Amino acid sequence: MRRLVNILAVLLVLFSFLFFDYHILRNAFSQPQAPSALTSWVRALPLHPQKRSIYVEWSAVAGASWYNLECSNYPFSTNSPTNVFVGITPANYTATSYIHNNLSDNNWYVYRVRAVDANGVYSNYSPAHGVAVKPAGLRWEEVY
Repeated sequence: MRRLVNILAVLLVLFSFLFFDYHILRNAFSQPQAPSALTSWVRALPLHPQKRSIYVEWSAVAGASWYNLECSNYPFSTNSPTNVFVGITPANYTATSYIHNNLSDNNWYVYRVRAVDANGVYSNYSPAHGVAVKPAGLRWEEVY
């Protein structure tokens, strides 16, 4: 009888170890979903009318602890090897929107974002979204 109790105790410990470790490992290595609905539009901030800004926002992701927003200002092509993205949000950025300031007129900016969970696991990138910054003060002058 004592041997049966010992075997049951070992099986119980083994089962609980396997069950709980499975869930811990599954959660540690499961990748969060990529943020969707990346949208942006051009706007000039009233405080700096000579500077151009782009407001970028995306949908929240369940289980995401923070987001990593990246930008490229090269001509965009999904197959382009020259498309270089650079992170523009600070570390551990938790908001689902960002204002990218001090941009150049007549330039093209492409954004993508990915979620990061508490374990540091990154999601895939969202689809890229591009925006062109137009000249702030286009004026016509009459020539005589």
